[in-house]
Amino acid sequence: MENIVVIADNEEMRSLLVDCAEFLNCRVFAYHSSQNAERMLVTHRPSLVIVELLSRKVDGLGFTRALRAVSDIPVVLVSATLDEVEYVLGNQAGADRILGWPVSKSMISVTISAVMERYNSIRLAPDAESSTIVSGNLRMEPLRHLVTWKGREVRLTATEFKMLSRLVRRAGTVKSRDELMGPDCSYEVNDRYVDSHIKRIRSKLRDIDPGFSQIETLYGLGYRYVEDKAVESDHRRESFSHRELRLA
Repeated sequence: MENIVVIADNEEMRSLLVDCAEFLNCRVFAYHSSQNAERMLVTHRPSLVIVELLSRKVDGLGFTRALRAVSDIPVVLVSATLDEVEYVLGNQAGADRILGWPVSKSMISVTISAVMERYNSIRLAPDAESSTIVSGNLRMEPLRHLVTWKGREVRLTATEFKMLSRLVRRAGTVKSRDELMGPDCSYEVNDRYVDSHIKRIRSKLRDIDPGFSQIETLYGLGYRYVEDKAVESDHRRESFSHRELRLA
Protein backbone atom coordinates (compact mmCIF):
# COMPACT_ATOMS: atom_id res chain seq x y z
CA MET A 1 0.00 0.00 0.00
CA GLU A 2 1.34 3.43 -1.01
CA ASN A 3 1.57 6.30 1.49
CA ILE A 4 0.34 9.72 0.41
CA VAL A 5 0.70 12.97 2.36
CA VAL A 6 -1.97 15.63 1.75
CA ILE A 7 -1.30 19.19 2.93
CA ALA A 8 -4.12 21.71 2.45
CA ASP A 9 -5.52 24.52 4.58
CA ASN A 10 -8.74 24.48 2.50
CA GLU A 11 -10.91 21.91 4.33
CA GLU A 12 -13.05 21.03 1.30
CA MET A 13 -9.96 20.56 -0.84
CA ARG A 14 -8.22 18.45 1.80
CA SER A 15 -11.28 16.23 2.26
CA LEU A 16 -11.71 15.56 -1.48
CA LEU A 17 -8.01 14.81 -1.98
CA VAL A 18 -8.09 12.34 0.92
CA ASP A 19 -11.22 10.64 -0.44
CA CYS A 20 -9.67 10.19 -3.90
CA ALA A 21 -6.40 8.80 -2.53
CA GLU A 22 -8.21 6.38 -0.22
CA PHE A 23 -10.39 5.24 -3.13
CA LEU A 24 -7.14 4.20 -4.85
CA ASN A 25 -6.28 2.06 -1.79
CA CYS A 26 -3.58 4.43 -0.56
CA ARG A 27 -2.79 5.15 3.08
CA VAL A 28 -3.33 8.89 3.55
CA PHE A 29 -1.90 11.31 6.13
CA ALA A 30 -3.61 14.70 6.01
CA TYR A 31 -2.35 18.02 7.40
CA HIS A 32 -3.70 21.57 7.34
CA SER A 33 -0.25 23.20 7.56
CA SER A 34 3.12 22.74 5.86
CA GLN A 35 5.00 23.36 9.11
CA ASN A 36 7.16 20.44 10.23
CA ALA A 37 7.08 19.14 6.65
CA GLU A 38 10.45 17.42 7.03
CA ARG A 39 9.15 15.38 9.97
CA MET A 40 6.07 14.36 7.96
CA LEU A 41 8.23 12.97 5.16
CA VAL A 42 10.60 11.11 7.47
CA THR A 43 7.72 9.62 9.48
CA HIS A 44 5.45 8.56 6.61
CA ARG A 45 7.92 8.02 3.72
CA PRO A 46 5.26 8.91 1.12
CA SER A 47 5.20 7.91 -2.55
CA LEU A 48 3.40 11.19 -3.32
CA VAL A 49 2.71 14.54 -1.70
CA ILE A 50 -0.34 16.59 -2.70
CA VAL A 51 -0.08 20.13 -1.39
CA GLU A 52 -2.04 23.35 -1.71
CA LEU A 53 0.02 25.81 -3.73
CA LEU A 54 -0.44 28.78 -1.42
CA SER A 55 -2.64 29.67 1.54
CA ARG A 56 -2.39 31.24 4.98
CA LYS A 57 -0.90 28.07 6.51
CA VAL A 58 0.55 26.30 3.48
CA ASP A 59 3.46 27.39 1.27
CA GLY A 60 3.34 24.76 -1.46
CA LEU A 61 5.99 26.46 -3.58
CA GLY A 62 8.50 26.72 -0.73
CA PHE A 63 7.75 23.15 0.32
CA THR A 64 8.35 21.86 -3.23
CA ARG A 65 11.62 23.76 -3.66
CA ALA A 66 12.95 22.44 -0.34
CA LEU A 67 11.91 18.88 -1.16
CA ARG A 68 13.48 18.97 -4.62
CA ALA A 69 16.84 19.82 -3.11
CA VAL A 70 16.96 16.41 -1.45
CA SER A 71 14.34 14.08 -2.94
CA ASP A 72 12.48 12.93 -6.06
CA ILE A 73 9.22 12.23 -4.22
CA PRO A 74 6.55 13.48 -6.66
CA VAL A 75 4.54 16.57 -5.79
CA VAL A 76 1.13 17.60 -7.07
CA LEU A 77 0.24 21.25 -6.40
CA VAL A 78 -3.40 22.34 -6.17
CA SER A 79 -4.37 26.01 -6.45
CA ALA A 80 -7.70 27.79 -6.06
CA THR A 81 -6.24 30.82 -7.87
CA LEU A 82 -4.28 29.08 -10.62
CA ASP A 83 -3.08 31.43 -13.34
CA GLU A 84 -0.13 31.48 -15.74
CA VAL A 85 2.25 32.95 -13.15
CA GLU A 86 1.45 30.27 -10.56
CA TYR A 87 1.71 27.58 -13.22
CA VAL A 88 5.20 28.75 -14.22
CA LEU A 89 6.33 29.13 -10.58
CA GLY A 90 5.03 25.67 -9.75
CA ASN A 91 6.92 24.08 -12.63
CA GLN A 92 10.09 25.98 -11.76
CA ALA A 93 9.80 24.75 -8.17
CA GLY A 94 9.76 21.17 -9.46
CA ALA A 95 6.11 20.13 -9.21
CA ASP A 96 5.16 17.03 -11.20
CA ARG A 97 1.61 18.23 -11.81
CA ILE A 98 -0.40 21.38 -11.08
CA LEU A 99 -4.18 21.28 -10.77
CA GLY A 100 -6.66 24.13 -10.57
CA TRP A 101 -9.36 24.08 -7.91
CA PRO A 102 -12.20 23.14 -8.06
CA VAL A 103 -11.30 19.87 -9.77
CA SER A 104 -13.23 16.66 -10.37
CA LYS A 105 -12.68 13.40 -8.50
CA SER A 106 -11.82 11.64 -11.76
CA MET A 107 -9.11 14.19 -12.61
CA ILE A 108 -7.57 13.89 -9.14
CA SER A 109 -7.64 10.08 -9.29
CA VAL A 110 -6.10 9.93 -12.77
CA THR A 111 -3.37 12.38 -11.74
CA ILE A 112 -2.49 10.44 -8.58
CA SER A 113 -2.30 7.14 -10.49
CA ALA A 114 -0.24 8.54 -13.38
CA VAL A 115 2.27 10.43 -11.24
CA MET A 116 2.89 7.49 -8.90
CA GLU A 117 3.23 5.09 -11.83
CA ARG A 118 5.86 7.31 -13.43
CA TYR A 119 7.74 7.71 -10.14
CA ASN A 120 7.77 3.99 -9.39
CA SER A 121 8.88 3.12 -12.92
CA ILE A 122 11.95 5.34 -12.50
CA ARG A 123 12.66 4.43 -8.87
CA LEU A 124 12.44 0.67 -9.37
CA ALA A 125 14.09 0.42 -12.79
CA PRO A 126 17.58 -1.13 -12.70
CA ASP A 127 20.48 0.88 -14.08
CA ALA A 128 21.32 -0.12 -17.63
CA GLU A 129 24.98 0.05 -16.66
CA SER A 130 26.53 -0.09 -13.22
CA SER A 131 30.13 0.65 -14.15
CA THR A 132 31.85 3.79 -12.88
CA ILE A 133 31.75 6.77 -15.26
CA VAL A 134 34.68 9.17 -15.50
CA SER A 135 34.56 12.18 -17.80
CA GLY A 136 37.08 14.93 -17.15
CA ASN A 137 36.53 16.23 -13.63
CA LEU A 138 33.27 14.30 -13.22
CA ARG A 139 33.09 10.87 -11.60
CA MET A 140 29.88 8.84 -11.17
CA GLU A 141 29.57 5.56 -9.28
CA PRO A 142 26.07 4.12 -9.87
CA LEU A 143 26.36 1.27 -7.34
CA ARG A 144 27.16 3.80 -4.59
CA HIS A 145 24.93 6.56 -6.02
CA LEU A 146 27.96 8.83 -5.73
CA VAL A 147 28.83 11.83 -7.90
CA THR A 148 31.96 13.94 -7.50
CA TRP A 149 33.20 16.99 -9.38
CA LYS A 150 36.87 17.85 -8.92
CA GLY A 151 36.87 15.44 -5.98
CA ARG A 152 33.94 17.07 -4.17
CA GLU A 153 30.67 15.23 -3.67
CA VAL A 154 27.55 16.42 -5.51
CA ARG A 155 24.31 15.28 -3.91
CA LEU A 156 21.82 14.31 -6.64
CA THR A 157 18.38 12.76 -6.38
CA ALA A 158 17.70 9.45 -8.15
CA THR A 159 16.15 11.12 -11.22
CA GLU A 160 18.92 13.71 -11.44
CA PHE A 161 21.53 10.94 -11.23
CA LYS A 162 19.90 8.95 -14.04
CA MET A 163 19.59 12.02 -16.29
CA LEU A 164 23.20 13.07 -15.76
CA SER A 165 24.50 9.54 -16.35
CA ARG A 166 22.56 9.32 -19.62
CA LEU A 167 24.18 12.55 -20.74
CA VAL A 168 27.70 11.64 -19.63
CA ARG A 169 27.71 8.09 -21.01
CA ARG A 170 27.10 9.62 -24.44
CA ALA A 171 29.20 12.75 -23.98
CA GLY A 172 29.20 14.92 -27.09
CA THR A 173 25.90 13.44 -28.29
CA VAL A 174 22.64 15.37 -28.18
CA LYS A 175 20.03 13.68 -25.98
CA SER A 176 16.36 14.59 -26.37
CA ARG A 177 14.17 15.14 -23.32
CA ASP A 178 12.43 11.81 -23.91
CA GLU A 179 15.81 10.05 -24.04
CA LEU A 180 16.84 11.69 -20.77
CA MET A 181 13.75 10.29 -19.06
CA GLY A 182 14.65 6.88 -20.47
CA PRO A 183 12.61 3.87 -21.62
CA ASP A 184 11.68 3.05 -18.01
CA CYS A 185 9.41 6.11 -17.87
CA SER A 186 5.95 4.85 -18.82
CA TYR A 187 4.20 8.21 -18.55
CA GLU A 188 4.63 11.21 -20.83
CA VAL A 189 6.09 14.24 -19.09
CA ASN A 190 6.24 17.80 -20.35
CA ASP A 191 9.43 19.61 -21.30
CA ARG A 192 9.35 21.77 -18.17
CA TYR A 193 9.68 18.70 -15.96
CA VAL A 194 12.94 17.66 -17.65
CA ASP A 195 14.20 21.24 -17.88
CA SER A 196 13.67 21.80 -14.15
CA HIS A 197 15.75 18.70 -13.33
CA ILE A 198 18.58 19.82 -15.64
CA LYS A 199 18.46 23.27 -14.04
CA ARG A 200 18.89 21.73 -10.58
CA ILE A 201 21.76 19.50 -11.75
CA ARG A 202 23.58 22.54 -13.13
CA SER A 203 22.87 24.51 -9.96
CA LYS A 204 24.28 21.79 -7.69
CA LEU A 205 27.44 21.49 -9.78
CA ARG A 206 27.85 25.28 -9.91
CA ASP A 207 27.58 25.44 -6.13
CA ILE A 208 30.91 23.58 -6.18
CA ASP A 209 32.35 25.14 -9.33
CA PRO A 210 30.75 28.42 -10.56
CA GLY A 211 32.48 27.89 -13.91
CA PHE A 212 30.73 24.58 -14.61
CA SER A 213 29.34 24.71 -18.18
CA GLN A 214 29.54 21.13 -19.41
CA ILE A 215 25.78 20.68 -19.93
CA GLU A 216 24.80 22.52 -23.10
CA THR A 217 21.27 23.35 -24.19
CA LEU A 218 20.46 22.87 -27.87
CA TYR A 219 17.14 24.60 -28.32
CA GLY A 220 14.54 22.45 -30.03
CA LEU A 221 16.76 19.36 -29.72
CA GLY A 222 17.70 18.67 -26.10
CA TYR A 223 20.92 18.65 -24.08
CA ARG A 224 24.54 17.62 -24.56
CA TYR A 225 27.36 16.94 -22.12
CA VAL A 226 30.83 18.08 -23.18
CA GLU A 227 34.01 17.09 -21.36
CA ASP A 228 35.85 19.81 -19.51
CA LYS A 229 37.95 21.60 -22.14
CA ALA A 230 40.71 22.33 -19.62
CA VAL A 231 41.00 18.62 -18.86
CA GLU A 232 41.02 17.78 -22.58
CA SER A 233 43.83 20.32 -23.11
CA ASP A 234 45.81 18.77 -20.25
CA HIS A 235 45.40 15.33 -21.83
CA ARG A 236 46.56 16.64 -25.20
CA ARG A 237 49.60 18.37 -23.66
CA GLU A 238 50.49 15.22 -21.75
CA SER A 239 50.17 13.12 -24.90
CA PHE A 240 52.27 15.62 -26.85
CA SER A 241 54.99 15.56 -24.15
CA HIS A 242 55.13 11.76 -24.33
CA ARG A 243 55.61 11.94 -28.10
CA GLU A 244 58.41 14.48 -27.67
CA LEU A 245 60.16 12.19 -25.20
CA ARG A 246 59.93 9.27 -27.56
CA LEU A 247 61.34 11.36 -30.42
CA ALA A 248 64.22 12.56 -28.23
